[in-house]
Amino acid sequence: MTFLSLLFGLSLTIQCLFWGIIFGRFAFFYTSKSTKKAQCRGVSLIICARNEATNLRQFLPLWLSQNYPNYEVIVVDDRSEDQTPEILQQFAEKYPHFRFLTIDQKPINFNGKKYALEQGIKSTQHDIILLTDADCYPVSPENIRLRAEAFHDQTEVILGYSPYKFTSNFLNFVIQYETLYTAIQYFSLAFWGHPYMGVGRNLGYSRQLFYQKNGFDKYKAIIGGDDDLFINQNATAENTRLVIDSESQIISIPEQTWQAWFQQKKRHLSVGKFYRWQHKLILGSLALSQLGFWFLFWLIFFSQENQIFFWISFLTRQSIMFLVFKRIHNRLQSSLPLRFVFIFDFLYLFYYTFTGFISLISKKTAWKEENDSSRIKH
Repeated sequence: MTFLSLLFGLSLTIQCLFWGIIFGRFAFFYTSKSTKKAQCRGVSLIICARNEATNLRQFLPLWLSQNYPNYEVIVVDDRSEDQTPEILQQFAEKYPHFRFLTIDQKPINFNGKKYALEQGIKSTQHDIILLTDADCYPVSPENIRLRAEAFHDQTEVILGYSPYKFTSNFLNFVIQYETLYTAIQYFSLAFWGHPYMGVGRNLGYSRQLFYQKNGFDKYKAIIGGDDDLFINQNATAENTRLVIDSESQIISIPEQTWQAWFQQKKRHLSVGKFYRWQHKLILGSLALSQLGFWFLFWLIFFSQENQIFFWISFLTRQSIMFLVFKRIHNRLQSSLPLRFVFIFDFLYLFYYTFTGFISLISKKTAWKEENDSSRIKH
């Protein structure tokens, strides 16, 4: 057996371990835990917004009409230059459980989103903090109730699912796949007791935990990371819980152009280098084994070396991957057509190459993005 064949076998083994055991355990053995419905603890929902007048006008009513008796909604207006202040004032006059803060300036060396979120947390009346974005809306009026009821016993962090609104075009298919595949990773690892990230569109933690861990002090100047870096540093097997019920999901409006999506990925990927070393090792092993599996399979296949063995190996991994992916896809009620799964699994070969390059140059672009008020979006 050649050296390339050994590398292929190693990549195949790692891929089967991830899909068959790590992801497979979440796919087939995760069950929602019972909640204490009688608690009705106070909840503060925080939305940071910058130039989001249209989305606030459309989606705030859905957050302000939730089926939960004890909650407040706080919008932090971060230096908006559109009609956001006027719209927020109108909502404040109509809804007694709604408040808003206005930020005119931020401190030097403090990322705008993190500063806005920190000010929102300081103003809350309740210990349970739920987060979302201005361009997001709840699937159900039970959203806040389901997320709030997850906070009991030792729970200090909840991780939820936030898919993007479905439209029938290739860019949206890419976004749907990337969102679902990312969720498979962070839900599965959290289920194994290794929570490493969450998405700010559907996230929650206690105010007490936030202040115990000194908030965003360690990475306040970094673009992004208000969600995944906080979770990476502070979530544990004991204090973290998953909330994936269909009615707890939050839909986000996707980017409409490749350029906008490209800018969004740069912001998200720039914080991965700050993850804990063990999480970088796990995620790096997943990415490299997938690259190795696809690249080495075709390289060896076209060399005419024992094609039957490699076809059997290929079909074994693909079958395990599809069964697990389909199970989680159905559980999370994803809109991605399943017929595209194998295509995007292969295209991730190029995605990893692309994102790796972007991560290396992200420092060079972060300063411009932070100071371009017309482009930055929370």
